[in-house]
Amino acid sequence: MTVNDRYLYVHPDCELTHLETGGKRFILIGYFLNPHQVGIGNRQILQSFSMCETVEQISEKLFPLVGRFVLFVQKKDDFFVFNDACGLKTVYYTFLNQGFYAASQPFLLKLVLPIQEEPFYEDYFNSDYVKQNKEHWLPSGITLFKHMEQLVPNHYVDVERNTQIRYWPKRKVRSLTPKEGVRLLSSLLQNTMAAAAERFDLAMAMTAGMDSRIVLAASKDIAPDLFFYTLKYRDLSDHAADIKISKTLLQGLGLKHKVLDCNHRGEETFLKIYADNTPMAHVNDWGSIAYGIYKNYPQEKMAIRGNCVEIGRNYSRFDKKIRESISADKILEIYSGWKDFSYARECIQKWFTEIQEVHKVGELGYDTMDLFYWEHRIGSWQGQSLLEWDMVQEMFIPFNNREIIEIMLGVDKQFRSKSLHFSFFTDLIESLWPEVRKVPINPKSNKQKLKSHLKSVLKTLGVFHLSRKLR
Repeated sequence: MTVNDRYLYVHPDCELTHLETGGKRFILIGYFLNPHQVGIGNRQILQSFSMCETVEQISEKLFPLVGRFVLFVQKKDDFFVFNDACGLKTVYYTFLNQGFYAASQPFLLKLVLPIQEEPFYEDYFNSDYVKQNKEHWLPSGITLFKHMEQLVPNHYVDVERNTQIRYWPKRKVRSLTPKEGVRLLSSLLQNTMAAAAERFDLAMAMTAGMDSRIVLAASKDIAPDLFFYTLKYRDLSDHAADIKISKTLLQGLGLKHKVLDCNHRGEETFLKIYADNTPMAHVNDWGSIAYGIYKNYPQEKMAIRGNCVEIGRNYSRFDKKIRESISADKILEIYSGWKDFSYARECIQKWFTEIQEVHKVGELGYDTMDLFYWEHRIGSWQGQSLLEWDMVQEMFIPFNNREIIEIMLGVDKQFRSKSLHFSFFTDLIESLWPEVRKVPINPKSNKQKLKSHLKSVLKTLGVFHLSRKLR
């Protein structure tokens, strides 16, 4: 397809929707759904953009949508690039050779341009951080290639002005009681799952955790038609909580459950293709899991995962001390190894300064660490995960929706955090499908119980912090 003097190439497995109206052109790669209008398709949703004259109007149209997509918008001399709320349809781009080039991953751009690795490319992959972290990742926006950018969540690319611009948040978050949040979120999630069921043949990934439990609860009306599965990978045995809890839960609800064996290293031909698919490919971990999916997963089905809900769960890894005196340096300390990378420090310092001093997100009522988790952890780590697994399954993430995320962040964080046992989310499950709560969520193993008991005893004796210093 040509777009003025630009050429668009789309893989046949990707959905492509094109609309030209009133001197404007909209091109959608991927899909989106509107929970407020169950049953309408990509083209109908895209037609609702036809009256948009400004970026602000486009962002308002994107606000209630869920899906995984890239949206190109052309209006007279303007050309913009947007993607989904959490950046799970990744966009990498460059302005080399006085042109604009964009793709889902850097290796595609290398096919047509003299793209060069940054001097620190090899240093990163040879670092202790990468060696010690199976799921290693870097902050959003870092590509390891010269003159190449990544589209960060909540931003769009203004192509004609050669810049990336934040468009969210722009207004104060709406403060909600837990009860109000549960009511709004229950309705939206039910509609989201109904819309997905109208569009796709669905499969749901199950674990022992909170995220998949919420999505299951929201799927009560469509559950009999779903294919439920759990991935068996790394050191998981048939007695692992993810497998045992999922099986017990689903059987109790009268639903079938399938375990997909992903414990075997993939064939070399498969892993070679996997490695060539993206420069950040986690071949020896995610690659082996992907091979198991390739061999065992029903390819015609759209896979549902519960990711992105962690944005609202006031992620427990970010403890109280970090949140109370937050700084770029403290963020870097969270992920061991980042502080050794100058490019990671520069990226986080720039991001932190912009949201604090330029966009003033604190004054709008947003927690800096919630936004960090959204834009960097989800936008980079999770975006990379889905990018790598695109070759084995298509993914639907119900919480990849800015309206849903805003509702979660509008509820006081004490109800969304570990301190109150994530009561907002357990109440949400109760409101959607109470029977889903009958089986424990992430129950502690005997080893974990013993560890917690010893920790409690040490705290009582007043020597816990001393023991940590002596380790």
